Amino acid sequence: MDMFFDKKIPEHLRTSFGPKAGNIDGLQEAGFRIPKTFFALLPSGRQEGTKALSETIVFHGKKEQISSLIIRSSQINEDGHTFSMAGQGLSIPNLPLDANTIENALRKLVETSETRSVALIIQEYIHTESLYVSFSVNPNYDSPFSMLCERYEVNNGTLTIGKLISQESAKVDDPMSRKLDWVDLAMSLQLHYGYPVDVEWVYVKQKPMILQVRPITRIIYSVKSLWTNANFREGGIGGHLVSELSWSVYSASFTEAITTYFSEMGILPKDVPERWISRFMGYAYWNIGAIKEGAKLLPGFVEEEFDDTYGLEKRYSGRGFVAQFSLGRLLRGLKTAFALRKSFNSRLTSTRALQEKWEHGLSYYTTSFNDFSSVEEMQHFIKDHLFPLYQDYWRLVYDTSMYYNLYKSKFKVRVIQDMQVLNLSHTKVLRAIDDLFLNCFSKQDLTYFNEKSSEKLYQMYNEYTDFPYKHRFAEILEHYKYMSSNDIELSVACWDEDALPFFVLIKERLEHITETTGLVNKKEVLSTKPSRYVENLKRLIEHKESFRDFTNRGHYILRKFALAIGDAYVQKDYLASAQQIFTLSYQEVIQKKNRKNWKNKAFGQEYLTAALRNFKPPNEIRLSSISGEGKKVKKPHLGEVIRGLGVSSGIVQGKAVWCNINALEEVNHDAIAVVDWVDTNNVKYLLRFKGVVSRYGGVLSHGAIVCREYGIPSVFNVLDSIDEIQEGMLISIDGRTGHIKMGKQ
Repeated sequence: MDMFFDKKIPEHLRTSFGPKAGNIDGLQEAGFRIPKTFFALLPSGRQEGTKALSETIVFHGKKEQISSLIIRSSQINEDGHTFSMAGQGLSIPNLPLDANTIENALRKLVETSETRSVALIIQEYIHTESLYVSFSVNPNYDSPFSMLCERYEVNNGTLTIGKLISQESAKVDDPMSRKLDWVDLAMSLQLHYGYPVDVEWVYVKQKPMILQVRPITRIIYSVKSLWTNANFREGGIGGHLVSELSWSVYSASFTEAITTYFSEMGILPKDVPERWISRFMGYAYWNIGAIKEGAKLLPGFVEEEFDDTYGLEKRYSGRGFVAQFSLGRLLRGLKTAFALRKSFNSRLTSTRALQEKWEHGLSYYTTSFNDFSSVEEMQHFIKDHLFPLYQDYWRLVYDTSMYYNLYKSKFKVRVIQDMQVLNLSHTKVLRAIDDLFLNCFSKQDLTYFNEKSSEKLYQMYNEYTDFPYKHRFAEILEHYKYMSSNDIELSVACWDEDALPFFVLIKERLEHITETTGLVNKKEVLSTKPSRYVENLKRLIEHKESFRDFTNRGHYILRKFALAIGDAYVQKDYLASAQQIFTLSYQEVIQKKNRKNWKNKAFGQEYLTAALRNFKPPNEIRLSSISGEGKKVKKPHLGEVIRGLGVSSGIVQGKAVWCNINALEEVNHDAIAVVDWVDTNNVKYLLRFKGVVSRYGGVLSHGAIVCREYGIPSVFNVLDSIDEIQEGMLISIDGRTGHIKMGKQ
């Protein structure tokens, strides 16, 4: 390879430069103000190339009227998306534009390089007496709206940080703050990257100039308990940034339901928490620490089993806390067991009637009601329909979890990994499409659809162009019009507004249906009749999932209210668009308070959505924890075998494919998917995989239930050990034992 020198890094050489160089190149391309910059790459072992490179640097430096330089090596392990190993590479500042001096500096950089080829960043050296470090998110305060700027008196010869002169704080949602140079710079950079950054910069000709940008990887969360977004992520609101309207409804209903339930069951912790649910950096978490403290009061509690249920990280040895026998615990346990059995029986006997009730109540709003622009009617719907519906849903969630934990010992004949609940509410639309393909379509029809893209079918549907069985697809779409690409989030358009996701689903099912006979369910593993405990758990799961579907319909109705009311407020100039209504809580909309400030609040929420789009929130937040800190216990190794939590039985072998959870549709078939978690909105793509390995997830998570329904061998809660699985590696997974055997790439 020849020596490389240029102002930009070509695509084919990007992997040869570290993230630091890539960041600088990206900033330059995006139009940010940085010092004059060049990039160079010296081939392996080519000390003689330093002379030629030094002469090239001098020539171009004079051409750009540069008087002095700073040259840095660009290491692979510096300043990536989720890590910042600042100072790993050597920097030589304040170099005069002299070939001999530069050559000596280059030789020193080559000698200290750990890589075969040496990647270099060559920049104009900025002489300054003050250096500013701005944080787009204050790392000492877990608010995505709080920013910090520090000013330092620096050593003019090294540009290393010296004495702190001053600090200044600001808020994103404060219009006055946004007029400050450093605030505008920090916000622009976080929008560029999509995650929190710290930026070193100086004033040059009275305007900020960026010296370097790094990701913020340490954020202190001030908490008094253990918080997790497990389950909220896999089956609820925690997988994505949540809008203010969605959050206000979800959090209020969750808080009321869990307080009531735990009080009735006699398992409220001794110190009742101030909050059961909260947001950290815009993402939803629930207070699993308080719930665990309540569960510890019961006889037979085993921390490891509790954590496996919810997919929590293990940071203790052995089985963790195991409840010891005591008379008080026994008496409390008997009282709780009686209350739980009463609740279980109520769910098992009255849920069908409740389903009929909600079917009728929600149908009224989707077929007959039309006064969606009324704030009073919206308040009535939330208070008398949506919140009671959520109370029924949350009780089913808690009862299902409690039933499994209480009767685990009864699942001896058939373990949870073998237990399927078929035809759940979320797969009914898949089955309707499959039925159409299998029972109505001819080979000619299938060929017709295979030749059309989802976008083309969507266009034809909107333009009223006829195609085979269009009326049948229209019937399915009408029945499931309340669904969306993110069914928990109110701000996302439903299928009756944007039907493209429906036609994407049609193409996905068509591709799968030509290879199999539809949704293939596992055969009964054992000939023995399932115990009543298994049957009861299956019924509870079925009911829980059906009520989840009811809440999706409730979201659809609330979205119709929100958009109609939003349109009215646009006319009154309180909002710039109807979509901005989702940046307000339902309380603000109903109470009509501070309406003159709504536009500014909308700006803050819209900024947050874009500025944290690539942020990876921690799975758990612990006592006085710092993001990324804490000793985690890795799953034990047995040679080439790593262990997770088996959630869906079966043994399968295939190539591991690391998947972006938001882009499963881009992955080829016939592989084992390796993901961080299974999102409810991506379950339709799971059938293309032989198996699933997930970093997070418990046995009762939505993803685990879906994998069992589809008959896909799956291992969840592998945690950090999952990083040892390499792209393309041949692996074998056992969905019952949780063993993953790693082979060769």
